[in-house]
Amino acid sequence: MSPGSAPVTAAATSTDSYLPASGNGGYRVQRYDLELDYRPGPARLAGRAVLGAVSGPAVLGGFALDLGPLRVARVL
Repeated sequence: MSPGSAPVTAAATSTDSYLPASGNGGYRVQRYDLELDYRPGPARLAGRAVLGAVSGPAVLGGFALDLGPLRVARVL
């Protein structure tokens, strides 16, 4: 980012040709660390995801995570 320029908001969708309406165009995930717990009886999936991501080329003022219908307890 050049001196004096403001952060930008990332694109709401990805440029990925496989899933063009999903994701976010302002950053790329480099690593996913997943801990999953699935219980077949109640059909319950719980887990924890840690993402390692980089923005570029611009500095982001915000971005979106595409979590679909999942219920999220918190984002840090």
